[in-house]
Amino acid sequence: MKKYVLYEKKTGKVLSSGTSFYVERLETDELGVIIDESVNDVQKVYVRNGQIMHMTDKPSPFHEWDYVRSAWVFSEELAWRDVRMKRNTLLQQSDWTQLPDVPALTMQAWIDYRQKLRDITNQQDPMNIVWPSKPSN
Repeated sequence: MKKYVLYEKKTGKVLSSGTSFYVERLETDELGVIIDESVNDVQKVYVRNGQIMHMTDKPSPFHEWDYVRSAWVFSEELAWRDVRMKRNTLLQQSDWTQLPDVPALTMQAWIDYRQKLRDITNQQDPMNIVWPSKPSN
């Protein structure tokens, strides 16, 4: 049995690893196979010029590996997705403030806060969000 790595020839992205007696049968025009005993985590390696290469450490959760550049690149989309998830959680946690039995002054303060949360994506930089303060009442 041979331990192998299966990868996209076009990008160098490693798709999987495994063991097989018939490694050669896995190779196609689009997929390449490298026999390698050392790869344990296929998400931390890629193939360049037929060689297994190790990725550097991921700088942040908002980076994605660019197989063309062989480098991590910042993904604004991932950063904004994180901002929206946090915003949605804060909105959900304050839903109670809009119930009919909440005093009018308290409700209005929370309406303003919640609107600021909804407007959060109008800010320019997802890495430097200015979050509104929760009302004290």
